[in-house]
Amino acid sequence: MIKTVKIPLLFCLFATSVFSQSEDETFAHADSLLKAREFAESIPYYDKLIAQNSSNEMYYRGRGYAYIGMTELDKGESDYRKALELNPNCSNCYNNLGKIEANRGNLNKAIQLLNTAIEKDENNGNAYFFRARIKEFNNDKTSALFDYNKAIKLNPDEAQYYAYRGTYNMNAGYSSLAKGDFDKAYLLDSNNIEVVYPRSQYFINIQDWDKALIDLNRCVELKPADYKYYGAKGTVLEFLERHDEAIENYNLSLQIDSTRHLTYMNRAIARYSIEDMDGTCADNNKALELIEKTEENESAIDYLKGELEALCNLSKKSYYYQRGIAAYNLNQFEQAKTHYDKGLIQFPKSPMLLSFRGNALKAMGNDSEAIADYIKFLQFKGDVIPEIMENPKFQNMGQLLDVYESGSVAAVYGSLAESYANTGSYEVAISYADSAIDLLLEYKERPEYKVVLSSYYTTRGVIHNVQGDYEKAKSDFSNAIAYDKTNPLPHVNMAFALINKKKALQYNTINMGFYVNSKYVGNKRTTLPVFNKKKINDDNLLEALTECNTAIELDKKNAFAYLVRAQIKILMDQVGYCIDALTAKELGILDAEDQLGIKCN
Repeated sequence: MIKTVKIPLLFCLFATSVFSQSEDETFAHADSLLKAREFAESIPYYDKLIAQNSSNEMYYRGRGYAYIGMTELDKGESDYRKALELNPNCSNCYNNLGKIEANRGNLNKAIQLLNTAIEKDENNGNAYFFRARIKEFNNDKTSALFDYNKAIKLNPDEAQYYAYRGTYNMNAGYSSLAKGDFDKAYLLDSNNIEVVYPRSQYFINIQDWDKALIDLNRCVELKPADYKYYGAKGTVLEFLERHDEAIENYNLSLQIDSTRHLTYMNRAIARYSIEDMDGTCADNNKALELIEKTEENESAIDYLKGELEALCNLSKKSYYYQRGIAAYNLNQFEQAKTHYDKGLIQFPKSPMLLSFRGNALKAMGNDSEAIADYIKFLQFKGDVIPEIMENPKFQNMGQLLDVYESGSVAAVYGSLAESYANTGSYEVAISYADSAIDLLLEYKERPEYKVVLSSYYTTRGVIHNVQGDYEKAKSDFSNAIAYDKTNPLPHVNMAFALINKKKALQYNTINMGFYVNSKYVGNKRTTLPVFNKKKINDDNLLEALTECNTAIELDKKNAFAYLVRAQIKILMDQVGYCIDALTAKELGILDAEDQLGIKCN
């Protein structure tokens, strides 16, 4: 009862306070609401002004502008036509009628109206500016630039003019000119969304993701109810590999507008990055449903259908190895094996599924079973290219298919080398490491295979070191470093080789993952070799310490490097080994103190 009395009373008080203003006061207030982009709130004031004085063109223009802001184009056009009846020389009336026609998609008619606006007032900078935007859209680049320049000359303090010319220069490839325009625009008005958002796109264009994110955060502050800015933030965060934050922003974008297929497509990519295969499929399905309803976009439809076929179709091999890879990357090796097992029931001769299951088995410590899968892969390796070709993405790869096939086979050779080494069959392991290296040397100039070659040389070097062959081990580690100067593991293993120069190391057990995989986080089957201090030269220890320092400089989260450096410091009677041991423990080698035979507080 109380509420039903109070609300009408408040409304009456509000109405009385507004409409008791003088005509000038009412117009000033309406104009301030327009400038604040509070279009709907300004309408009642313009209605009152027109009721009081229907011969003032400014009132029709103000209300017409508000209607344009509310996308009520017919009402806006009616008001501007009325204003032209009152003042046939109103340049801004033609200018805004041009905007209305452009919003309707009638670009030629819009150009004609803007031409008239300029004829009526050759100093109408806004008409030049808006005509420039339409000309740029119509690919009339030279004429568009002339209009942007003219608009800026007439109104040098209009921030958005510089921002749009900056976008023009960016798209034309004039990066330095674009930067100058965006800097000027931001200096003039850093609170204008039509300045901040275009600048964020410039930063995206030059891949300065951090600066792009700063501007997009500002966009969200300025217009928190616009889906577009959250979506753009999500894209930038995905490039920064901040996948969870990207998904959070895509979620916010979809809460505002759930009809945007591109947002679902982008969220699918982010979900794929965190190995959420079900979420990826759901988003791609939703995107396809929306795009088929709303527009014709054959390339997007083909892309989505290809993704759904490859990732979400249980009758395809790719369904099983994509899910297996996702589980493997999350260190869920049992789950990965389960996916591969299901796939191999349908496709028992699939080389890809066999090699991937071998990887899962090796990660679980089942090297004998892994070897069996790798050997089966080699029996069916002739099917690698046909299996790759089942994915439409790879059907136009041409000669790159051979490169991919060689990489797949070499990867299995490398894995066999590791598994045979883990089982103590070092000579067999060496032969497979040789095969992996020989196969990829043909492609040694390809950047992606330089990294892989570094890994295979490291693998073979470790095996040579276990066998006590210092010179061969050192040579392999040197080659590994030469092929990938960012790889810390050849340096750590070089430290072992230097210490082992006089066969000072005795390996009781070995797990190659401990020595050649930078993401390895410890295994109960592996311990450091036994060190015979009498056979170790102090100069070799100093060199070994330098190699470990280099490895840690390359990767400050490499647990293995800290563990080995701690061991070297113990051998050299240096302080600080506990810091390294505890760092190794914190990074995943939980038994670091036990392996080193020490106890740290």
